[in-house]
Amino acid sequence: MATCENMSNDTDMEAPQAHEAQNMDNANVTATPADVKGISESSDTTGDSPQISPGLIDHPELIEDFVRNFLMQKGMHQTLDTFQTEWYRKMYDGNLDVDRGEKVLDCYMDNMNLRKQISTLTDEASQARAMATAASAIEARLRKERDFHRLSHRRIKEENRSLKQKTQQAHNDVEALSKQINVMREKYETVTRQKTMANLNLERSLKEVDEMVNLSQKVLELSHTQVITLEEPVTSSPESENSNAMHPPPGLPDVRREFDESFAPSMAATQTSGVFDRVDVPDACVRTADTIVAKHPPQLRRTFRAHEAGVTSLTQDPTGEIIATASDDGTMRTWQLSSGEPLLEGVGHGAWISSCRFNRTGNMVATASGDATVKLWNTQEGTCAATLSGHAYAVWDVAFHTSGDFVASGSMDNTVKLWDIPNARCQRTLRGHTDAVNSVAFQTHSNLAVSASADRLCKLWDMRQGLQVRTLGDATSRRRHANACTSAVFSPSGDRLASVDASGKLLMWEMRTGSASDGISVGKTAINQCIFDPTGRVLGVACEDCSIKLFDANDLQRGALCELQAHNDAVQGILFGPVDGMLVSGSADGTVRKWDWS
Repeated sequence: MATCENMSNDTDMEAPQAHEAQNMDNANVTATPADVKGISESSDTTGDSPQISPGLIDHPELIEDFVRNFLMQKGMHQTLDTFQTEWYRKMYDGNLDVDRGEKVLDCYMDNMNLRKQISTLTDEASQARAMATAASAIEARLRKERDFHRLSHRRIKEENRSLKQKTQQAHNDVEALSKQINVMREKYETVTRQKTMANLNLERSLKEVDEMVNLSQKVLELSHTQVITLEEPVTSSPESENSNAMHPPPGLPDVRREFDESFAPSMAATQTSGVFDRVDVPDACVRTADTIVAKHPPQLRRTFRAHEAGVTSLTQDPTGEIIATASDDGTMRTWQLSSGEPLLEGVGHGAWISSCRFNRTGNMVATASGDATVKLWNTQEGTCAATLSGHAYAVWDVAFHTSGDFVASGSMDNTVKLWDIPNARCQRTLRGHTDAVNSVAFQTHSNLAVSASADRLCKLWDMRQGLQVRTLGDATSRRRHANACTSAVFSPSGDRLASVDASGKLLMWEMRTGSASDGISVGKTAINQCIFDPTGRVLGVACEDCSIKLFDANDLQRGALCELQAHNDAVQGILFGPVDGMLVSGSADGTVRKWDWS
């Protein structure tokens, strides 16, 4: 056991020495003992000091070092320890010839180095091949991107050239249109001047005709007096008067005959009733107005700009001397109609105002707005008396009850609300429409109200009980609207109702039967409002094509009695004055115009 331990220690002590010898051999900078011995003998024979020139001597690797290096490269450490132990034991026992120094042949070393180089080059070739493959893919992608960008560039150049051509063409068209507009403007101004001169000449001619009629009547009276004086100086008989009346002097028209024929219907109505009361006067006036409208269209008497934005609604006080206008600029203004002077301005809504209405006494105006509120304005104090909030969306129309204590409103939330004015609260909400309510109106001196909706229906409501009475224009109706209803209004007598829609259809409903008794289409244009004149015999409609059309309410099939190209933009509202022959219109061009055919 002691021997083994000593051998082990000797082995451990000699192992570092062997490693150092291996390192020196690998560095190829040491000399062998034989070389040193040869040098010493040479120096002894010559007697001179040895001359050693520096240099590198390549010594082959020892076989044991080769084995050690091989095992270390392969990671065989246990085998290496066994080899070291057995090697140094044999060397200690003298079984190995250390001085012999067997060395590894150079071919083996060269082969090993070549294998290493081959392995290294193989790895580098694989890496280079992978890099070449990636570079090829990148090159292909870049080539595709280049082709794509080249095509895009060509397309953009073509589009740019096309846009330049279109821009140049547009500039040329604008210049040509500008010239045409200037020419048309000059023609329009010329026609306007000619129209103004024609109107002046017409008025002058009418005055001359009136003077001639008066003169002819005086001549007839004088001629009649002369005949009586010459033929019967004492008395005159009815036969002589009739003969003179039926045969006027030559060259003078038979004015009395025309006068009698024009008023024959009114006289017949008077004789039938036996009493010349207020009911018969409008009948005669309307028929006379019908004749005048057919022969002489209404004349424009006054124009004034009411708002910078479009006028959306008109209303008048009971006297007809003051009107109120609502506008898209969010303001309500009152005006003196005769002079066009502004009186009051109501500012407070947060959006456009769609409708305005005077109450029966004329001391309050209600306005409906896009801010989903209804405001009540005191025209005597010039203040906002109340703000009624409750609708979810914009309010399109308002209407006062005859009593003046209630106001109804229709909204885009598909409901109609009845408001208690003294308490400024919503009394009830009426639901039944499936789309926005565009118009509401009360029947005079009644609790009945009508609502016109974008669902193409008109509904009658009992506002006291909050119940739906009837639906006009449903599937059972022979005549009905094919588009959104924009306005509905009762006649002054309350026995009929007129409704219009966005496709230009006008229907007249009988309240007794609930059916449409008459209807007509005014053309391919929307109708914004319809309204009866105070007599109930003339119906006016405001159209989107800038025109106003007047119809005979008793016979719509006759067509329009008169059509006015009233404004430069859509006509949003019209109203008839309390005086026969007066009409006021408001337009999206911001102007208000007064018309007269009396």
